[in-house]
Amino acid sequence: MAYAFVAPLLSFFEYSFYRFRRGRLEQVFSLDTYSRFLFDDYYHLIIYDTLRMAALVTVISLIVGYPLAYALYRINRPGLQRWLGLLIFSPILVSVVVRSYGWIVLLSDQGPVNWLLLKLAIVSEPITLVFNLVGVVISLTHVFLPFVVFPIFSSLTRLDPALKEAAEDLGAGWWTAFRRVTLPLSLPGVVAGAQICFTLALGAFVTPSMLGGGRVLVLPLQIYNATSDINWPVAAVGGMALLIISMVAVAGFNRLLKYSEAG
Repeated sequence: MAYAFVAPLLSFFEYSFYRFRRGRLEQVFSLDTYSRFLFDDYYHLIIYDTLRMAALVTVISLIVGYPLAYALYRINRPGLQRWLGLLIFSPILVSVVVRSYGWIVLLSDQGPVNWLLLKLAIVSEPITLVFNLVGVVISLTHVFLPFVVFPIFSSLTRLDPALKEAAEDLGAGWWTAFRRVTLPLSLPGVVAGAQICFTLALGAFVTPSMLGGGRVLVLPLQIYNATSDINWPVAAVGGMALLIISMVAVAGFNRLLKYSEAG
């Protein structure tokens, strides 16, 4: 682990203190790159767009994923449950490039989604769903949804059925029993799924590159572009920033997980 993970990180960290000037890397100690990254509005916008994209994907995945996990939990036929679970898991089995191209076709101005919206008279003209944040969020939600569904489903399967029966015996209806018993006890799965989804969305590269069309600027793309330009200091500082943001997010979700389990 030290050779394969720690050493490259330390080497990357060392590059962050070098200077890149006139297309050349100068191996002299400098804090210029860190200064630009901390005070330049361009990098602030990149970090903001990265966090916004990850937050939107996480929230939408939770909104879609919890009812899906609950429906999967309520199915009493094991065979059907396994097939539906495989169907939910299937987006992960498809290449990210193929999946991204598929969404470009579906969401294009002449694609099936816009055709359906026009037929239903929901819109009067095709709306732009690709090469912007909307298309990126839709595609990432599609692939990261299983990482939200299955932790929630796992929490639901560990619930003691006697608790729900006791709530119903005390006069609680379905909604009250769900709100007061099922939902609170499944919160550890919700937090775990949100943690996985958020951290994966932070590091997404191929989907924002293809469906963003160069208009969605996120940290992984910034790191890739800087690396392609042989601007190692900018790429290194961007990598350090992405690592720190991910670690802070994981620490925050871990604290929420402890609170949810204690509650």
